[in-house]
Amino acid sequence: MNKLVTIFGGTENLEKYIIYNLANSGYNINFITQNPEKVGYLKTYGFPGQISITNGDISNYTEVTSFVKISNIIINCIEINNEKKKNISFVSTFFPGFLAECAMKYNIEKYIHISSISAILDTESEYGKAKLKGEIEIMEKASMKSTIIRVGHIISNETKYILSICQLANLPIILIPNRVKVSNVCVSSAVNIAQNICNLITDSTTNSKVYNLVNEEINNLEFIKSILLVLNKNPKLIFISNTISDIKYKLLQSIPSEFISHFIQMFNNIGYLNTVKSNSNEKLNNFAELGIISEKWSDIVQKVCIGQLNEGIFKNNDIRGYY
Repeated sequence: MNKLVTIFGGTENLEKYIIYNLANSGYNINFITQNPEKVGYLKTYGFPGQISITNGDISNYTEVTSFVKISNIIINCIEINNEKKKNISFVSTFFPGFLAECAMKYNIEKYIHISSISAILDTESEYGKAKLKGEIEIMEKASMKSTIIRVGHIISNETKYILSICQLANLPIILIPNRVKVSNVCVSSAVNIAQNICNLITDSTTNSKVYNLVNEEINNLEFIKSILLVLNKNPKLIFISNTISDIKYKLLQSIPSEFISHFIQMFNNIGYLNTVKSNSNEKLNNFAELGIISEKWSDIVQKVCIGQLNEGIFKNNDIRGYY
């Protein structure tokens, strides 16, 4: 009988790549999400009956336990993203620890937890602290069954703040806060992360270990310019003070628009999106240790921007063309 992998996630762009790779490797998959109606198309990534999409509430401990106890492997992709701050501690610390307890109690073969590079690069923020506490909870409760991977911004054809830049590129000018010139973004390829997870499942030597899976750390301004270069667009970039920028984006937040939401995230330096230049002595790219050749940003940006232009981000893209 094929092993069952239970994935806790949302509707973000990493989970679909993980599901696609796991299905191709022969695993049965149960994807737990609060928005099953948005991801039903994921069933087409496997054979009939191979992939289940289940409505689930991670705050319902009885329900979570029922999913875990029938699983062979569990993967936690739950991310705080734009949820209210009051949820940060629960999503980033308590829930990962609860899954670790379940992993031990029900003798799960492997628990893979997707954490954030903010756990070591953004240790002063509430988000970074919560991520690090979550990692500690896991290692204290189920280190012998667990592997933690820290990722940066997940980059794929569905990355919405890149779409924001693609749309802004058509304007004659773009107003950018000064902070963008001195802050960096850590990018992680969704494809590389998904390939890595398939390898981790069968590799017991990775238990009790933490891996930093960042393809590259790039200056935010260079990040934006590289996208504009691929698009062959040349809007005038005008830099404004951070204070004026904060006021402008605060006003924009009152407009109910998904595009504006991701635009604000990209340029307003929200704690879990951007980092200052890394002062950590830790290596940020551990892909080679796990047998994966990580893509360079120059290669990723070509694929991502072409995918955005050709397909559009708000469709349920068929990622199979990426491979």
